[in-house]
Parts: sequence; structure tokens; C-alpha cells
Amino acid sequence: MPSQRQLDANRKNAARGGPRTPEGRAAVRFNRLVHGLTAATPVLPGEDPKAFEQFREDLFQDYLPANHTERLLFENLVVCSWRLLRLRRVETETWSAYILAIRHRDGADQPPTQQEADRALAGALAELPANNLANFFRYERMTTRDFYRALHELEAAQRERRRGQPIPAAAPAPKTQPELAAAASGGSAAQASAPETHTQSSEAAAEVSEIGIRTVSSTNPQHVPAAPPELIVGEKAA
Repeated sequence: MPSQRQLDANRKNAARGGPRTPEGRAAVRFNRLVHGLTAATPVLPGEDPKAFEQFREDLFQDYLPANHTERLLFENLVVCSWRLLRLRRVETETWSAYILAIRHRDGADQPPTQQEADRALAGALAELPANNLANFFRYERMTTRDFYRALHELEAAQRERRRGQPIPAAAPAPKTQPELAAAASGGSAAQASAPETHTQSSEAAAEVSEIGIRTVSSTNPQHVPAAPPELIVGEKAA
């Protein structure tokens, strides 16, 4: 469940206006359609429809469903969340009724302290038959299970959607210095300098081989890089 701080932040964001990014506008395109099918379903007599509207909007800002499947799963999450909140209120009223009844039976007229309320609640749990609260606990288990199931299904659908998004194409590898030089000089200049390149590459290959580095065959000398000066060690480097 979202914290009170998250709910307050969502209300402030909602007061600033609707979504402004293309992704946010796409997420709320069918908001009215899906919401119109289920908005009044979880609101019972005595509950505030406006509070439900705000609660649903807060959750919507948290999850931003992006397609029809996610919207349907989101509506299921809203209903289960609303029932869970109602259950917490009912739980509070249930224990309050038992505490006040025991206090009245014992002749206490003043509001109880926390210790006195805890003692009265412990007495109620000790005196009540086991089946008196069976329906309440059964409903609590069912509501909590439905909430987490709805939450997991929505999160799984959103993970699957994000996983299916196309991966951006990798940028082409940058050209090497010899390729850039060959492109700048043109084909004819490259052919004219081929014998000289062959001689220089053969000498570089010979120098590299003296320090034990594996060299490329001179049959394709254009692919043999010249050895950096710092790699040439030994008598020749001296």
C-alpha cells in the first residue's frame, strides 16, 4: 500500500494538471472508458465516492497502465485495495465495540487508556467463542490474498511489456586511422603507395617478432599494425 507521503505527493501532482509527456497522455487515453465500467462497484452506502475517485487517481499515478490489459488489471487492484482499506476500518470498529462493551460492563465511564483498552481487548479475545470472529478473519484472508494477487498480476504484465520493447540498434564501430587515411587519399593514391606500405609493414612485423609478440603473415601486410615505440624493447630499442 502507498504511504501517506506518497498519497499527498500524488494529490499535489494531480492538482497541477493532467499528464504532460506523450507517454503519460497515452496512458490515460482510455481512462474514462475503463473507469466508467467499474467506478461505482466498490463504493458502499456511507462511503465517500469522491474519496474513492481520489484514491483511484493516486493509484493510477503510481502505476500508469499503458494498454487495455494493464488497465483491466489496474481496476482489479483498485477494487481490492479499496476493500482492504474498508476492512481496516471494520477491524477498528469491531475491536472498539468490544472494548467499550467490556468497559461498560465493568462500570468504567471514562475513556480508557491504552493499557486499559489492551486489557479489555485481551479479555474479549479470551471470552469470545472461536466461531464469533471466524467470518471476519476469513474475509480478511480472502481480501488480503486478492489484493496481492492483483498487485502481482499488474506488475508482471508491466514487466512483460517493458521486456518486449525493441532494443536500440548499436552504433557502427568507428573507422580506424588507416581506413580514414585511405578514404581521404582515394583509390589511386592508395595503389601508388602500396609498395611502400608493404615494406614498412614487413619491417614492423620483423621488429615485433623479436620481442616474442605473435605477428600477422606478411601476405596481407595492410592488416599488420606498426608496433608502438614503447613495445620495442631489447637491443634494437636501445
